[in-house]
Order: sequence, then structure tokens, then C-alpha cells
Amino acid sequence: VASLLFPLISIGVFLEGAKLYYFDLPFQLSGKTKLQRIPVLAAFIINISLNLFLIPKFGAVGGAITTIIAYISSMILSIVIGSKYFKLPFIISDLVKIVISWIVMVLVLFQLNLGNNITDLLIKVCIGATIYFILILLLNVSGFRKMVRSLAENGKD
Repeated sequence: VASLLFPLISIGVFLEGAKLYYFDLPFQLSGKTKLQRIPVLAAFIINISLNLFLIPKFGAVGGAITTIIAYISSMILSIVIGSKYFKLPFIISDLVKIVISWIVMVLVLFQLNLGNNITDLLIKVCIGATIYFILILLLNVSGFRKMVRSLAENGKD
């Protein structure tokens, strides 16, 4: 079960991160931040409703699946509602780089033969985050190298 949960959780984290750090930007840029409640509330209702059916049948895997469905719904609502107030550019090359980074991270994590306890999970999270960070840096997603370099230079002062 744990070997199946980790990829599902990483999919959920990826989707929620994309929503929070990209698809929710129109709400902030247009000053319509109260509208962000709509996708969040919809995701909450979908997640709770589906959990009532899927957790009894599939346990934690069912919960992870309902979370993914809720995040997808929330992302779609953010895109639809947010685009009415501010059109974001859709940069396909960055999306491809992000997906490649995520796939490599998941494939490496699948190869780890760690147990299912909390310590092993924390080790997987740290390794996964490190791999993802390095790949995003190497692939220079959205000018990430320049941002890191700038932060490093500002930290020297």
C-alpha cells in the first residue's frame, strides 16, 4: 500500500502546487482573492463526499485518489474563474520541464527499498525534494537559476 501511496501523494502535491503557484495568480493579480474560496470549497466538498465512498472500500489509497480528484477539480475551477479576470500565459516548455522533473523524481523514489515507517517516509520526502530541486535548477524552469543566483548573492551581504 505504501508503495502505491507515495506516487499518488506526489501527484496530489504536484497538482496542488501548480494550482497554488500558477493558476491562482489571476486572483492575486486582479485583486479578486475572495474568489479563491470557490475552488477550495468545491475541492473540500468533493474530497469529503468521495472519501465517504472510497475510503471504506480502498482505505488510504481511496483517500489519496479522492484528494487527486479534488485537486484536479479545484485546479480546473481556478483556471476557469481566474481566466475571467486575468489571462496567464501558458508556457508549454516550462510545463514539460516540470513534468520531466516530477517523473524522474518518482522513478528514482520507486527504486528506493526503504520501509514504510515515518523515518523512511521522511527520507523519501527529503530525497524527492532534493532531486526535484536539482532538476528544476538544471532545466532552468522559469529562470530558476537566475533566481537562485540572485538569492545567493543577496545572502552574502
